[in-house]
Amino acid sequence: MRNRSYFWPAILILTGVLALVAETGAISAGRLLRFADLWPLILIVIGLELMNRRVLQGPRRDLATALIVLLAVGGAVAYVAVRGPVSDTTQTMDTSDAVGSLNQATLDVNAGAATMTVEGSDSLGSDLYRAHIEYSGTKPAISLDRTTGNLRIFKHNDFALFASRRFALALQLNSAVAWNISANTGASNDTLKLSAVKVGSITLNAGASHTDITLGRPTGIVRITVEGGAITLRVHRPSGSETFVHVSGGAVNLSADGRELHGVGDETWQSAGYDGAADAYQVEINGGASNVTVDTAAAQVSAMHAADATGVHHAVPYGSADAKRVERPATERVDSGSVEEGGQTLLEEVRMSFQRAEHGDAVELADVVLADDRDRKPPAHHLKALLEAQHFVL
Repeated sequence: MRNRSYFWPAILILTGVLALVAETGAISAGRLLRFADLWPLILIVIGLELMNRRVLQGPRRDLATALIVLLAVGGAVAYVAVRGPVSDTTQTMDTSDAVGSLNQATLDVNAGAATMTVEGSDSLGSDLYRAHIEYSGTKPAISLDRTTGNLRIFKHNDFALFASRRFALALQLNSAVAWNISANTGASNDTLKLSAVKVGSITLNAGASHTDITLGRPTGIVRITVEGGAITLRVHRPSGSETFVHVSGGAVNLSADGRELHGVGDETWQSAGYDGAADAYQVEINGGASNVTVDTAAAQVSAMHAADATGVHHAVPYGSADAKRVERPATERVDSGSVEEGGQTLLEEVRMSFQRAEHGDAVELADVVLADDRDRKPPAHHLKALLEAQHFVL
């Protein structure tokens, strides 16, 4: 008479028991999601049972099957008890650390799916950084090695199949410190506002990424490396900043200072004065499908901080990634002071309010002073052309 294994009946019984306790509320949904971490254990158990059928016969095989199932169940229960339930709620954490004697630091972010905003600030005082993080699941770990100046932000991703994963980082960096920036993420949406920061290098690795980088003037050769699958990258730099761009991989769309390059494989562009420049950006992108824009739209305006009625200071840098097509409301005001230089009237100060068409919220450029790298203020018609080039409707 053919002996039959108790393995599959035992599996069905255990599955039914788990479904029953879940329906009755005896076990939380978070703990059930934690069980999903152990899906590879199912493959191990099935493999052991197949070996058991080939090697053992009769009661010895039944006993081995029972031991395999009991060990698997016991191990799974112990794992869930130690790790606890998977949390689907969004939690927040705020942290900072003193700059101490550091004059150079490295930011190293390692997470799965991430939304990251990094901004240089000269108002942090004695703080090296200030971080606000919204997350679900495992709490992120933040550490600072004062010997190397390495600031590491690490988010371990739970493998629970149906659990939500959230990691949103808003980080301010002390602009008195030179920074190297590195990030390894899955799907990411990153905004790096670094016009006030001395940047040593930027390295980004992501599965699918949408990244907007605003830079100040380079010191030395500053390397920016982006690798991933589907890459959308916008780089804004000050006018006159020499730049080299090389995009490789699959489909390439490169827009560099108005020049459009499209192809498959490699596309290269460099500014007119890049050869021999001591200070320049070197941008390397390698992706499956890459859409890259390099322009000088972000650094034409220096926004002065202005306090509102609540005493909170606001500064909106012109040319940021959030600058979309906007419509002028009827309440727009333009207050300008002008000076005479060489018989030509120059616009020195502008105050404007706009209505953003997509979102309906107000955008204010307050006490904006425009100047080029030699502190020459542009004529009013140049300002008008600059705004229209960025899709402001005047």
